[in-house]
Amino acid sequence: MIHEHLGIVDNIVDLSNVSGIDDDLKEVVLGQHQDDFFRDKMYLNFGEMGAVIKQCVEEYTASITKKHDITTIQDMQQFVENYPGFRKNSSQTAKHVAILSELSRLVNVHHLMDASEVEQNLACSNNHTAAINQVNRCLQDQRITFHNKLNIVMLYALRYEAERSNYVQQFTTQLYELASTNEQRSSIQAVYTLLQ
Repeated sequence: MIHEHLGIVDNIVDLSNVSGIDDDLKEVVLGQHQDDFFRDKMYLNFGEMGAVIKQCVEEYTASITKKHDITTIQDMQQFVENYPGFRKNSSQTAKHVAILSELSRLVNVHHLMDASEVEQNLACSNNHTAAINQVNRCLQDQRITFHNKLNIVMLYALRYEAERSNYVQQFTTQLYELASTNEQRSSIQAVYTLLQ
């Protein structure tokens, strides 16, 4: 999801276009070799990731609100030794919250849950009539991006290519009518490339 909606180039996620983002979060490193959290959680779905990050925020909040009784030199030394861990944990937590927040915003703005539901049904269900209706609804929904509509039509084409009465031609025609740029129009060819 991060690759598709935010982009990762050389393990850097560019969040500079995110409204109100802190300067130190405008570009964040996100790679499995530099970020243990990312390495361990990169295959979770959006909902699971949200729950894990919420738990991390709660744990971090609990750790910083815990009183530190510093009464001896040994206590001071222990606190100073642990302080870099607090700082690292803080920046890691902030980074992942920023990424998840922007993904959440994009999910809402582009109605990705609606598109995802149709994609899931196309992949798992075998009801051609329902699939036609769902794809038609998505193609008519102005809130869903052209890119997501194209993905849905490609999934439909793969799923029902052997069906004699498939709607691949009708759906690609609708995509051509919806396309507003030459790049979008040329991307529709991907549907037929998949079927070769």
